[in-house]
Amino acid sequence: MATHDASPYRSRKMDDVKESLFQISRHHGRPLISLLLDISRCLEPPECFLPRFLRHLECLRVDPNDNQSPTLLRVHVNAFKDRDYVALSYPWATAGRNGRYIVQNRNKDRKFASAVRDRVFRRAIQYMRRKDVKKLWIDKHCIPQKTDCNKTACRHRLCKRKKIGLKSMNWVFKLSEHPVALLDRPLRSRRDLRLLNGILKGSFVDDTTGGLRLSMRKSTQQVTDALRVLFKITSGDWWERAWPFQETYLAGIAMILLIQHPRAWEGQKRSYAIFDNIPGELCINAVDFFTQATRLCLAFRYSTPSMTEKERTLIRNILGKTARYTVLLKKSESMALKIIRSVLEKDIHNPWDRLSIAANCCGYPERLDVHKLRQGNCSLSLSMLAMCLLNGQILHNGLASYPPESTTLSGFLGAYFFNQFRPPRIQYSLTFNKGCRFVDVKLTKDGIVTRGHVWTLGKIIETATFGNKLPFIKYPRPNLKLWEQQRLAQLSHNLKKLSSATTLASQLEYFLYKGAVSSKLSWHEKYRLTVAREIARAIREGQTLRLGSSWDTDRGSPRYTAIFIWDNDRPNNLHKAAFAFTALQPKKTGFQGHDAVGTDRHVSLEVEMKIATGQNRGHTPRLYVKSWLLGLWFTECPEREVIFPWPPGLHNVRP
Repeated sequence: MATHDASPYRSRKMDDVKESLFQISRHHGRPLISLLLDISRCLEPPECFLPRFLRHLECLRVDPNDNQSPTLLRVHVNAFKDRDYVALSYPWATAGRNGRYIVQNRNKDRKFASAVRDRVFRRAIQYMRRKDVKKLWIDKHCIPQKTDCNKTACRHRLCKRKKIGLKSMNWVFKLSEHPVALLDRPLRSRRDLRLLNGILKGSFVDDTTGGLRLSMRKSTQQVTDALRVLFKITSGDWWERAWPFQETYLAGIAMILLIQHPRAWEGQKRSYAIFDNIPGELCINAVDFFTQATRLCLAFRYSTPSMTEKERTLIRNILGKTARYTVLLKKSESMALKIIRSVLEKDIHNPWDRLSIAANCCGYPERLDVHKLRQGNCSLSLSMLAMCLLNGQILHNGLASYPPESTTLSGFLGAYFFNQFRPPRIQYSLTFNKGCRFVDVKLTKDGIVTRGHVWTLGKIIETATFGNKLPFIKYPRPNLKLWEQQRLAQLSHNLKKLSSATTLASQLEYFLYKGAVSSKLSWHEKYRLTVAREIARAIREGQTLRLGSSWDTDRGSPRYTAIFIWDNDRPNNLHKAAFAFTALQPKKTGFQGHDAVGTDRHVSLEVEMKIATGQNRGHTPRLYVKSWLLGLWFTECPEREVIFPWPPGLHNVRP
């Protein structure tokens, strides 16, 4: 598990994530928005140290020539090229014997007995030998722990390397081909092993047209016993901590969980053919475990409408440790909210590490300088909120409600984080939703400032009137299905009938023709292709479309240059002004081809616009989020700054 921070800022008083926003405001004696603005000025410079650290990653290898005590020698690897090392995640606990394993120091001039428990090394090295892996990364020895001072901004070489190491741990686990977690709760009975085998094979759950349901082949007692097995497995210290959450999340499908069992079970274990052949260990793919545990919990919840409080608590505890977001979340939801709330709930030695963990898991490029925040006695909760906003997370500022006095940061995020996305059906929803973020954000006293395109929504297009006769396609586009290209050509034909949409019709035609002769697409073109395919599907289903013109240049008759999917359940009242806001920003390429920004960003919202009396189009428009509105445009309308004012309730959070 992750390294403990030896800094003097370890007091639990610094951890205010359990306090309400009103308590935080009263404690600091200032309005919440004023505190947020101060925090937003504590941005950290880009992490230019990462390439150097990862190209010279410290690892350990067993000395083959030492026949006495097991000795671990230091080696350096380029993690970008040599990913054949075990990245070890384990619970830091004081119980257990240690001292049998000897570790070489950094200067390679002496050796010392390790304080890591013997069984941690024994289990890790046994796994390495079975998998023929020579190198081990373990935070206790591969990141400096003890330094000569406790100064917050110390420039000592080891202090700097420790800080860099802590910030790089996400990449250590992402790059490793062998991330391994040592769980600290052994399996105690053969029946539990049999139940765990059934859970991992999905035998307790049936997929139906209505969702997940418990299998009719399993009795109520068997299902209850299976849930208890999951509860026992997930009750150890490893599951309670924030750093293992990061390590498991970022390692992804490569992470292996090791659960100890009595050696006498080897025959039974191997008969199941899913636990590998490490003596005394069950090897379980973490993603498989999380997926099946989440499926079982959801099936139990759906199949048991009148759960007891004890059952609800059991399900809540298991999902709190094992939630597989691809199974748990709806297509309209984003992982960011779930990740941040999970990080806030986890136990951690140094509470301020939560900022790095949340940023690593969410792919946030904008980081806050923790040293400045601590020196300024800033709120950890508000620092987390500021970091989320600076990285483009969208607040539903159009909500009229305001947070009650007891609302914590977690409660506020649940109420105000925009979580009503409508991803294209042809794209993986959570990946699409992850990129739904504002670009180039600044926090001001008036609200969240960002930039993008503002559209006036106008003409309604009833695609149900298009008919079933589809045009002939002379130049088929390879990355569109024939029917998709025909539907888009049909749309272009109908747009030509509108004098205000002839430009848009021509742009759509060129989009179809260009794709037929050019296979190399930019990121913007790939995004347009995804939305175009969704518009084709909407036309086939007879959905309504709505045209948009640039708000900045529209002074008289509209000149339409954008198309939005105006779902049939939306009002078609053309007498009421309607607006949209869009923005695109491809991710930037970072070191060694890895991503610096973390994700492509795209925003496409229906918004309400308010302009103060006496102001004109030259002033910054104030926009309020209404709903997600998927749109397509070809000619960029002018980008401009806009303000999404703070949700009304935040102005009320003051001493």
